[in-house]
Amino acid sequence: MDNNLLQWKIIRVMSGFPESKTFLLDQKQQINTLLFLHEINRSLLLISRFN
Repeated sequence: MDNNLLQWKIIRVMSGFPESKTFLLDQKQQINTLLFLHEINRSLLLISRFN
């Protein structure tokens, strides 16, 4: 499996867990791919809406 696809899937799954907010914020500081940054922002938005 492509590393980018795997990384994207992990970020997407993390949006389902409120505890993953710290992980997502850390990843946001390290990732420089626009697609991943958008996915992280989407995940953080979902976490903030449902918690």
